[in-house]
Amino acid sequence: MKNFILFAFLFVSFSFAGVAQENDPFSARMKFVKDTIDLGNIKKGAECNYEFVFTNTGRDAVDIESVTPDCACVVVKYPKKEVKKGKQGKIKGSYYSQRVGPINKNITIKSNAAGGVKVITIIGNVEGV
Repeated sequence: MKNFILFAFLFVSFSFAGVAQENDPFSARMKFVKDTIDLGNIKKGAECNYEFVFTNTGRDAVDIESVTPDCACVVVKYPKKEVKKGKQGKIKGSYYSQRVGPINKNITIKSNAAGGVKVITIIGNVEGV
């Protein structure tokens, strides 16, 4: 009798686990090739372009709500259309180097993907002219 009750409990538990995965609100997922891009050493006043590439590894489309850099010196472009399952998306941008010194700029992505918010980073160093 104990075995039957244990078996029934396990069966019901695994049944609900399957339902929970099917109703996962974060079934869209963004897997980035790199979370950080190093621009290296750049000259003051130069414009540096970069590109973050991600793949939607979830089962639903990724819909990006916003992409916000933490500085006006960073400009971004991102997919306005949803990125389907298994497809790649790109977040492209430019960094305008106005100050000499190290670069460490965060870009916040809000989407329907797992976690809802993802932070990617550009780093480097601006050298004087």
